[in-house]
Amino acid sequence: MNLITKVVLIFATILIIGGGCFTLIYFKDDIFGARSTTTTTTEVSIITTGISPEEATYIQTMNTFDSQVVAAIKAINGLLSNPQISDQAWADSMSVASGEIVRLYNEATQIAGPNQTLAQYHNYYVNNVTNNLYMSLQFITSAINEGNVASLAQAKNYITAGNFARTQYFNQLSSYVASYH
Repeated sequence: MNLITKVVLIFATILIIGGGCFTLIYFKDDIFGARSTTTTTTEVSIITTGISPEEATYIQTMNTFDSQVVAAIKAINGLLSNPQISDQAWADSMSVASGEIVRLYNEATQIAGPNQTLAQYHNYYVNNVTNNLYMSLQFITSAINEGNVASLAQAKNYITAGNFARTQYFNQLSSYVASYH
């Protein structure tokens, strides 16, 4: 097999496993009870041997960008841990946090991977991290507009899926960097 075939097979395997994990995450509350909504920063260290300057810049950009995503997730999770949808101050705070998610989603779509592999990884990040966070906002908005706290459970599911996808993305990125050594 040539390199492109191997990369495509690895990427397809990751997506299949990710889809299965997403399904497990989606039903995790039903199976295991309440879930934790904490997150941590996951950075890929840059070892410059063999990596082009464009690749190193992309990885640094994504590490910085992801730290902003983590801060936004923590802000949303903090508000969701004690939902007070009828409280205007809570709704205002959620509006600010939601605005940050929208900004990050838009910014993520403007970042580009410097080669085909990193572009595929970046598309995964946009489609599975920022898009899931963006989708969670629909349920948060619905909960506030309808006064229905139960809608927040769906938002938490999307946030959890987005956070899981972050881990998968950085595992892929770490493997990519390690492949040069």
